[in-house]
Amino acid sequence: MVLRIKIALFPLLLFLVTSITVSQNTDVWHKKIDSMGRCGYIDSSGKVKVPFDLLDSCYTENFKTLAMVRFKSKRGVYAIDKQLNSKFRVQRSIDPEENIEGTFRFANRSKKIGLADMEGNIILEAVFDLILGFNNLALVNLGGEWDWEGNPCESCAEFKGGKWGIFDLNGEPVLKVFYDRRWEEGKTLLERGDESYLLDIDKGVVKIN
Repeated sequence: MVLRIKIALFPLLLFLVTSITVSQNTDVWHKKIDSMGRCGYIDSSGKVKVPFDLLDSCYTENFKTLAMVRFKSKRGVYAIDKQLNSKFRVQRSIDPEENIEGTFRFANRSKKIGLADMEGNIILEAVFDLILGFNNLALVNLGGEWDWEGNPCESCAEFKGGKWGIFDLNGEPVLKVFYDRRWEEGKTLLERGDESYLLDIDKGVVKIN
């Protein structure tokens, strides 16, 4: 009899746990600044979900699955989930035009860069040295590095070397990472031998020859 009761209760407990998890994931938390100028997150009822004394900065206004934050206790920007686990170390861009809507770049311990969406799904693994946004595509580099010499600030540094390619937001290659990048009259060209592509802001990736 006891065994039957336990077996009958198990599906109910599983349903309750699943319902709570789904509820947490679908409830949007909102950024709030307290009277001392500190940021945190509250749920739709006004209950504090992320304490104001935990974070130094909150970059996400509406926290659905992940939020971009800076902790008081450690350096860097992190994507956290609703259990306050740090899921990714985020690489923020100085230039907002380099961002790809609905995604963020993350870095691993080797400082290689990947791309994920705001649900935490990885689009591109962290194997690249640079990822830039272009027309809702990811322009990626392998093997290049920042040249700081003679540049007085981070935003003035130039990225040199390596090979370039382009991926869509399904992680599929548009152009494989075989190409050299060249600037010509304010336009970006990707070239490999006699093969050449123009990155046009209006027309997208245009094959020249």
